[in-house]
Amino acid sequence: MLNIFRVLILIFPILVYADNTNMKQFSLDNYSQNTDMWISPLRSDYQTNLLNDDYQLERFSQLKHTYFGTNASDNSPWSKYFVSSILSQQTTEVNLANSILLTIDHFDNTEQYQKFLGINDQAYTPKWLDAIQNNINLNSFNNLKFSNTNFAIATSNLALRALPTNDPAFYSSSIPGEGYPFDNLQASAVYAGTPLYILGYSVDKKWALILAPEYIGWVKSSGVAFVDSNFIASWQKAAYTNLAGVKKSDVAIVDIHNQFQFSAYVGMIFPLSAIHGTNYEILIPVKQSNGRALISHALLTSDTVTQLPLSASPSNFAMIIKALQGRPYGWGNLGFYNDCSAEMKAIFTMFGFYMPRNSKNQALAGLNEDISNLTPKKRSTYLIKNADPFVTLVQLPGHILLYTGAYSNKKGIDYPMTYQQMWGLSPRDGSSRSVIGKAVFFPLLLKYPEDTDLSSELDKKKFNLIYLNKQPEKPIKPTLKDLLGE
Repeated sequence: MLNIFRVLILIFPILVYADNTNMKQFSLDNYSQNTDMWISPLRSDYQTNLLNDDYQLERFSQLKHTYFGTNASDNSPWSKYFVSSILSQQTTEVNLANSILLTIDHFDNTEQYQKFLGINDQAYTPKWLDAIQNNINLNSFNNLKFSNTNFAIATSNLALRALPTNDPAFYSSSIPGEGYPFDNLQASAVYAGTPLYILGYSVDKKWALILAPEYIGWVKSSGVAFVDSNFIASWQKAAYTNLAGVKKSDVAIVDIHNQFQFSAYVGMIFPLSAIHGTNYEILIPVKQSNGRALISHALLTSDTVTQLPLSASPSNFAMIIKALQGRPYGWGNLGFYNDCSAEMKAIFTMFGFYMPRNSKNQALAGLNEDISNLTPKKRSTYLIKNADPFVTLVQLPGHILLYTGAYSNKKGIDYPMTYQQMWGLSPRDGSSRSVIGKAVFFPLLLKYPEDTDLSSELDKKKFNLIYLNKQPEKPIKPTLKDLLGE
């Protein structure tokens, strides 16, 4: 929900005003997007699992328990212990009602120098924000107590919003790195099949404030259905037995009654109930007229879904990347496209890893090594020498990417190659953006010949390596402040 959106805005600081010429396209002509070039089928380890089997299964167990768990140790919306713990963390300073008020105040244009704009490029008036605030019964979020009647599941794909509104809130596109697609009210997506806990509703009941595995925020209530203990037990048992992951995007999910339910995207997970030759039978949730979820079934072909976890082999990384590569950049999963951290989450879910949703918290998914003190050139050398391709992430300020290996240019100089969902590059003064706007293979070079004024990703203030093949120093245990983005 909520204060996370103020944090996200800082990723694209308001530094310099410019006219609409501050946006230009970055040419990828010099950087092949042929996956087989960067992940060659001829490499000797193409079919080799890059992870220890026991370690991977341990991470897979963590993923299942984070989504579907009901134990005291499970960080799951279906764990009464976890939900109760989160609710008990409310204080005078940190609580849902205050966080909602702070978010409303943040989007108040009255005294802000830089205004939030709507789809018509006009600044929002107080009337707009008043209508949103009047649709929130703040008193209903005071002194919340756990209730097992509030367990739920997403039955369709939902936009997670900072406030209960579909209206976007852009800064002016005349500011470099602002305007579309950077809707400051858009945080993420809640995909069908995601366990939830309902914290409350808007006055008109169109919106539900939900606790999901990674965040608290507003979603359309029409895509949420209540679940009881029998539903949870059946879903959990099936998911713990066999879990399926979707390996292509925009796959139509049609139930056994030949009714379309929702679209599926890479990284979505469902209990796998049976395999019939080349067809996979998965469990899906369907909302009934009484507002409760019913377990139904859908058949998918083996080219769209697979049993998890996939072996973490270069061949499987290539397969998943081919399914994602070239898809447009989607800030906060706008349009159910990925931004940088959503891309990493989608990829590693397929290998059985639970990944936090934003780039800052994804540092918690593995062992960290901060090499920010090195020069850009030494960072490149260190990355090539020490990082493990495909299982090492590089965390930059507000951005995260996957290291895929070292390669040599025509002069014999080695450079690191990465795969990332990226918006683009900017010069050091932030006065413009050179837009890529999609998921690409992209080298980490000290300078780019297309525009030598562009700041290299090797030259960011922060440069942190995250080794996913090594245990993090401490387990992921989100607090209320984490879920609120504070």
